[in-house]
Amino acid sequence: MTALLWIKMGLLRYFTFGEIAWRHLGADAAAIAALASLLALILPGRGRGVACWIVDAVVSTILFAATLYFAHFGSMPTYTALLELHQVPQVQASVQSTMNPLYYLFFADLPVWMGAWFILRRRPAARIASVANRRWLAAIALVVCAGIVAAGVREGLGIDNELAAADREGFLSYQLIAAIKADRESRQASAADLAQTVSEIDALQASFPYRKSAGAAPAHFGEAAGSNLIVLQLEAFQNFPLHLEVDGREVTPVLNKLADESYYFPRVYQQIGQGNTSDAEFMANTSIYPTAKIAMSTGYGDRALPSLPRLLQQDGYKAFTFHVNDVKFWDRNRLYPALHFDRYFDKPNYINDHFNEFGASDEELYRFGLEELAKTSAAGTPFYAQFVTASSHFPFKVPKDRQRLKVPESLEGTQLGDYLIAANYTDYAIGQLIEGLKKGRIVGSYDASRLRGSLRTSAGRQRSGVGQPGAWHQVRFARLPPEYPVYRAYARSTGRAAGRAGRRPA
Repeated sequence: MTALLWIKMGLLRYFTFGEIAWRHLGADAAAIAALASLLALILPGRGRGVACWIVDAVVSTILFAATLYFAHFGSMPTYTALLELHQVPQVQASVQSTMNPLYYLFFADLPVWMGAWFILRRRPAARIASVANRRWLAAIALVVCAGIVAAGVREGLGIDNELAAADREGFLSYQLIAAIKADRESRQASAADLAQTVSEIDALQASFPYRKSAGAAPAHFGEAAGSNLIVLQLEAFQNFPLHLEVDGREVTPVLNKLADESYYFPRVYQQIGQGNTSDAEFMANTSIYPTAKIAMSTGYGDRALPSLPRLLQQDGYKAFTFHVNDVKFWDRNRLYPALHFDRYFDKPNYINDHFNEFGASDEELYRFGLEELAKTSAAGTPFYAQFVTASSHFPFKVPKDRQRLKVPESLEGTQLGDYLIAANYTDYAIGQLIEGLKKGRIVGSYDASRLRGSLRTSAGRQRSGVGQPGAWHQVRFARLPPEYPVYRAYARSTGRAAGRAGRRPA
């Protein structure tokens, strides 16, 4: 079993890092040998064969899942990712699109194991050495290998880059490193003095070279006070389709116009963690960075979070969020109460026009949202509305009858071609939303809309064929107040969690 699992660790390295770093395989061997030695000590001889087969199957499944996770998200998973396994059926099409048949090599030995067990199970086991001697050998091997693993873990604790740590210390040791770091951070957070932490943050922010002098109000501060606020979180939407033309036709004509007439921030980069879409929602509503150790909705959905909904509710706003998927996906049923949205509208509220695996299209999302917001507006209540789109979700398949962009024959059927078609549809649906707002059913909405393309997806990486060198996971942010004649593109690089939710806006 030890040799087989060592070979599978090499497979994991090949599939994730593109090569087998033989100089680092010793770390994998030590971890596997320690595991095998532990099993030899605690399991009786009669059941050890079956136990080894079960362990091999479990470890093979974990390595298979880790490889698929890396192919889809571009990062090495930790043990906390197991908490999100229940999400897989809802993104089945996305998972299948990243599946490589070679990944099943992790299970190639299992039929052999099973056949050998059926053949040999009735035969008496050969006595190679006494039970006492075998236990002594296993104990010595466990101590030696555990020491090697411990030394590697201690060294790996100083490596901040997750991929570098996993490559250098091995997949199993990387899990120990992640667990130790998470425990340390938890202890530090529990022992921290809140007032001192806030003071240190304020001092750090005051040192930023672009900050104005103390007491000076930020530019345009409070200029849209009292207006309704609409935030669009656009699925998998990057910056490069803007102002891009395919055969002389704009891919995103609606967003191009908004970018040309708005405050436009083209250098915004994704900073989410394991929670992907839900982490983006968390960041946009709290201005807090995710821990990258666990989906924020899962790990922090059990508390009252400082948030944009809470701030606006102090000024009489109602806060709503709209998403066509099931609210339990990414534990949003925990996140939304923690953010203090007054109400969320998930899958059962929409007409399923079977756009993709999530169900309703962006057009249906906006149609229903406009109806609900019109009711609030008619009552004279200002609102904050968040729309989380899904029509451009990976693998970017738009139904034929909903496609509005004709891509060149060379791009037909490719992931890049599918992505451009999906981006074009996303843009079209936003145009429909704007037209609905312009019809006047909702007072004061179109004069202060905020559009933010966000969300990390595997399509943002070079390996998937979508994206540009130097624009890795680059998204866009635009703020639209048409009544103000100050329009510019901001060149400063920034992220999606700039600012603090603890400060009350005007």
